[in-house]
Amino acid sequence: MKNVQFIIIVSLTVFLVLATASSAFGYERNALIHYSESEIGIGEDFLLEQEYSFKVIDIGTSGPSAMVEIYHQNDRLKLDEHIARKNSALEYTVTHSRNDKDTGYLVLRLTPMEIIGTGESSSIKIAVEQYRDPLMDTEDFLLFDRSRTVEIGSSTKLENDYVLHAYDHVKNSKDHVSLRLERNGHTLADKDISIGDVFYYNQKVDGKVTSLVIARVSDVFSSRDSELVFLEQISQRDHTIDENIVDIDIDIVNHENESVYENELIIVRYHIEGNNLQEAAVLIDDNVMDLRRNPDSGSYFAVLENIEAGEYDIKVQVVSSHGSAKSESIKLIVYSSDASVYDNNISESDSMDRNYATEKLRFWESGNNNSSDSEEPDLSDSPSFVSVISAVLIAFASIVGFIIYMMQKQ
Repeated sequence: MKNVQFIIIVSLTVFLVLATASSAFGYERNALIHYSESEIGIGEDFLLEQEYSFKVIDIGTSGPSAMVEIYHQNDRLKLDEHIARKNSALEYTVTHSRNDKDTGYLVLRLTPMEIIGTGESSSIKIAVEQYRDPLMDTEDFLLFDRSRTVEIGSSTKLENDYVLHAYDHVKNSKDHVSLRLERNGHTLADKDISIGDVFYYNQKVDGKVTSLVIARVSDVFSSRDSELVFLEQISQRDHTIDENIVDIDIDIVNHENESVYENELIIVRYHIEGNNLQEAAVLIDDNVMDLRRNPDSGSYFAVLENIEAGEYDIKVQVVSSHGSAKSESIKLIVYSSDASVYDNNISESDSMDRNYATEKLRFWESGNNNSSDSEEPDLSDSPSFVSVISAVLIAFASIVGFIIYMMQKQ
């Protein structure tokens, strides 16, 4: 009997010790507010939310590993451990009293992924996870710590025209799914995600890497009738990024009044100003005729051929790297080639032939493309110019001949 009592007492003691240890070393993980996989150099400050930051002091020769200092409001925090390793992440927790009980909250987890380069120029790629401190205000979030279930092949709508698509899941695969984030029909991020990993879309806001959209894949389910992906910790920030598209200008360079005959060569010139542009497209009645990826500021040309008679909207649409779009358009009137008389609004110079227009396009692209100060090419060799000069010379010769004739007659 005494042995039984002794065993019970020992068991209770062990249980209490373990419970105390769990309370002492455990913590709660709050909502994820930042995730990035960033390349960081020695001595570089990495700014986070809630006025947190960290700095890589040194990079280990094996591992990968890094010696790190963590700051809050520019004050260096006291850490029990300063080394972050790939198989042993560096974690920082804060303690707050709740209901007369101290509770620890995970705020930051740093996991080295790989060392990039060698020597003094080397850097380290770190997976950075920041979780919300309970004292943080969440007013700047459109979505905060949500959970959703999405069927593979469909999508879920977020705020501000963002849409998250789930697709490309291998049948009976239990560990991954592909997610694509779009805005206004343009892809912003496309990643293959394993269960437990984080899908994220980041932009620099006020000088720091900011997670605008975050979602963690918690599970994937497949059955004979459905395939589902379970998302948790979905957050979206209410950050309006400044429009990077400053200006768009468009015109038809080889025809006046935007009026031509069908099957004539049409050269559209457009000038764009902006930063971090994703694409620029020339569209006729919303059909893409010319597309350029990641264009710089400058002037561009698009050649349109075989356009039938009718009235069209020619539009230049420019999309920024964060999915915002801006466009400018002009009207184009294309007359039937069977018309016997030119419209009064169409000048003689509009009848420029295909070879001449092509030669001029080569001239502009070789000398003036991507230049905001590009000038109109010299048209002194155009058919209309030659005709005018010839007419002037003939008239001048006629007048001289008439004067000589009158002088001889006298």
